Amino acid sequence: MSKLEVREIGPISGETEVRLADGATAVGFGGGKVIQYDFMFQNQEITTSSTDWLDTGFELNFTPKSDSSRLRITASLKVDGYMENSIRSAKTYFRLWRHDSTVIEIERGYYRNMNVSNENRGLTGWVNFHYVDRPSTTATINYKIKFKNDNTNSTVFNGSQIGVFEIMEIAL
Repeated sequence: MSKLEVREIGPISGETEVRLADGATAVGFGGGKVIQYDFMFQNQEITTSSTDWLDTGFELNFTPKSDSSRLRITASLKVDGYMENSIRSAKTYFRLWRHDSTVIEIERGYYRNMNVSNENRGLTGWVNFHYVDRPSTTATINYKIKFKNDNTNSTVFNGSQIGVFEIMEIAL
């Protein structure tokens, strides 16, 4: 059994390097605190067979209080997918966009693959985003989540469940 003795615990600030047991190092940011928080819930159903990027309705305008803050952005979205009998697999793509149309993160979090021959087959899944942005501004920033299909299969976004989109500003 290992024993850990600590003489003093103090606040951590700025960038911190941690040496792991195997000799590797990891860098993190310590001492942060949440300055502000914003969120939205939604269960608006959007059904589409489009292969173009469409808004999910998840959209937040956020004004950082400091240009040195980090913004922790998270979302949890429900997706139902339906495929025609002739198609065996499909993907739904999600993107987190910033106000200047910058694609911050692409997540291919929902993949459908079926081997049975039933029309209107469906699967339900959840896509989760976790991202830390460093916008270096105190101007209002618009964040939104978009989605699209990789073929003309139908995706039902957010139908029967409530999804959440959150932004936390963290001071370092």
